[in-house]
Amino acid sequence: MRVFIAIALAVIAAIGIGVAVEAGTSSPAVHKSNAWTISTRQPALRLLVSEPCPKSIAGYQDVTNAEVSAHTSLVPPSPDAGLICRYGTIPTMRTSVPYALVRAKLLGRGDAVELAIAIDRVSTKRPTGVSACPAQFAAATVVAFGYAKESTADIWYQDSGCQELDNGYLASSELGDPAFYNGFVALIDRLAPRN
Repeated sequence: MRVFIAIALAVIAAIGIGVAVEAGTSSPAVHKSNAWTISTRQPALRLLVSEPCPKSIAGYQDVTNAEVSAHTSLVPPSPDAGLICRYGTIPTMRTSVPYALVRAKLLGRGDAVELAIAIDRVSTKRPTGVSACPAQFAAATVVAFGYAKESTADIWYQDSGCQELDNGYLASSELGDPAFYNGFVALIDRLAPRN
């Protein structure tokens, strides 16, 4: 009887962990072996906190980071500063300019740490199943985090369509992940609203 109870508890525990991982609520460290790794889409941008946001990211498709594959999360913890560069389409007299800078926001240590924590809470588990995404526009957000002893860490945020975050190596999707859309998206929209 004791053996049966022990086996039943083990099965229940395993099922509970599986449900948490599938729902996208676990931390990246829990499912590190199932992490969604990607090849950097070229050409890739390198953004520094110490420099202004580029006026346009037309032609860029991703960010690149030095030694990013050594990290098990999208960004290292405890940045000293951050820079948010938001891009969208700006209408002009004759046409419109895609991927043009619409908002730049320099973050102090407190806001940068809060944003890094929100990013670290999103799941890096590859999304599965079928999904229907809203329209994708010529818009994206690039975030740079500065550190005293490490190089800058950059994040590419595809903020329309099926929204995704990536650092050129690890990726995350909004699909089925409340930490993404309730945590990260809500925070970045508060720190640097697009409009």
